[in-house]
Amino acid sequence: MQLSAIPNPAVRRLSLYLRQLESFKRKERRTISSRQLGESLHLTDAQVRKDLAYFGQFGHPGIGYRVDELILQVRKILGTDKLWNVLLVGAGNLGRALSAYKGFNAKGFKLVAIFDADPGKIGRKLGPFGDGGRAGGFCPAGGRSTGCGRDQRDSQFCPDFHHRAGACRAQCG
Repeated sequence: MQLSAIPNPAVRRLSLYLRQLESFKRKERRTISSRQLGESLHLTDAQVRKDLAYFGQFGHPGIGYRVDELILQVRKILGTDKLWNVLLVGAGNLGRALSAYKGFNAKGFKLVAIFDADPGKIGRKLGPFGDGGRAGGFCPAGGRSTGCGRDQRDSQFCPDFHHRAGACRAQCG
């Protein structure tokens, strides 16, 4: 099946499944049925099976889903089975809060840089980041990066950033 044929609601529910499966794993659950997973998310067992079937065959007859295996498969589908470099645009209140969040790596995202249009913020240390600058001067080691969060006041900076980041990606990736 082509990815374009998968309904958006099914794709959006994958992150819910992953979060719930990780919760079951923390509680040392080894297997889970579609009914149990569905009930924990207020969905039907048929909906869970249908959503997962768009991406492959993951269950085991008479056993259900092995929690560890299904976590790996859902991470692979979502692309969080590898570490993604993320660039954050906007060092305002939200940007500072996001830069302080310690859970990105565990979810497959490595915050590698923060950019801001305010000249007063450029070059200042923000969380683990120092030596900040404009997007045109930055290209992360390892090539590819993804993501652009932005402070709403950076409305002109974000399109400029995208333009520069595209050039950077072409050079690095």
